[in-house]
Amino acid sequence: MSLSSDVLSRATPTRLICRSGRWMLELTRLEAVDRDVYQPRLTRLEGTDSILAALRRSEDGQQLVSSAAQLMRGPRIDEDRAFEVSDGDWVPTGDHGDAPRPATHHADPNANDDTLRAVAELRAELAVLRASHARLRERVIALEAAQNGLPVAALRAPRGSRAQRRRSEPPPGAAPGFTEPERKPEPLPAGNVAFDATQASPPLQAAAPAPPAGEPAAAPPTFEELAKSLAGEQQLPALTLPSVPSVSECLATLMGSAPDLQRSPEKPFDALDRPHGCKLLDDEGRERGIILMDLRAAVLLGAALLALPRDEALRQLTENDPSEDALLAMSEICNNLTGPVNGTKGNAHVRSTALAGVDVGALPRPRARLDLAVEGGVLIVAMY
Repeated sequence: MSLSSDVLSRATPTRLICRSGRWMLELTRLEAVDRDVYQPRLTRLEGTDSILAALRRSEDGQQLVSSAAQLMRGPRIDEDRAFEVSDGDWVPTGDHGDAPRPATHHADPNANDDTLRAVAELRAELAVLRASHARLRERVIALEAAQNGLPVAALRAPRGSRAQRRRSEPPPGAAPGFTEPERKPEPLPAGNVAFDATQASPPLQAAAPAPPAGEPAAAPPTFEELAKSLAGEQQLPALTLPSVPSVSECLATLMGSAPDLQRSPEKPFDALDRPHGCKLLDDEGRERGIILMDLRAAVLLGAALLALPRDEALRQLTENDPSEDALLAMSEICNNLTGPVNGTKGNAHVRSTALAGVDVGALPRPRARLDLAVEGGVLIVAMY
């Protein structure tokens, strides 16, 4: 079974917990542990402002913002409360997570931490399955409409990498030439955007496609690459760089307004100040590129996504003490920036790893790169 990447990349709010007057939000995200094998991961976000900001950014949490704000207003210091999502609202629950609580007549005396953790993971899997079922219904409706000659209902607008799909997953509607086992459908008219061929199964190419006008050309092969070619080891084609407008549109969709992006001259990787990056891996786990940045770009972009004051972000940068929340937010930005890469025609599907410090001396020489100046820092999309 294949799941759409919007379900895989989206963090779904599942529980709101108050522990001794401190509020925490539990979010669930599916992470790939093997090919077509996924495992739910629970993360927690602490602090009233951070929780409300995360709910406003989440498609599943927007309708929960007002009720969450009312619940978090003026809790008692000794109060422990927990709420879980049910039918678009917060419903009280007796499970307060890992916090100790007095036993009631409903409590199982043999329950332990492993049991509570298993219950939490089952709740997370149920939330993801509900979202996957809703997306599957949309695809079935679109397919039936196409087969019956009815107008296809407008699907949700693409949103960064959440609109992309894994190569093993079918497109929203019938692809050209689609045939049912029992009867052959009418051929779809050319130019139908909803049913045009997508990059779900991109063809292999002997060489990287020519870059669009104004984009930098790929670098010539290195001696190491030529040696591999002579030895019979086929080199993967370099992925095509996304355009600057597509990157700007992705950031505007994610952050509400796009930061000022300007193409900048190529800068040596070792000249970056405290570089951080997210690797780009294809579906076979092969490294195809990296989204690289200096610490200034990472902290200021992450703080902008969290709606943190700019003065606070500059303080973290000056004191060389970036907050974990800001770096996690930048990791989410890199995850969304895979959208323009996957949306470029001919590119294989890629996903990003978590943001981490990078030893630039160990990076391969990129065959193509896009250097952008943003927030006074540098953001680089490089393809190997």
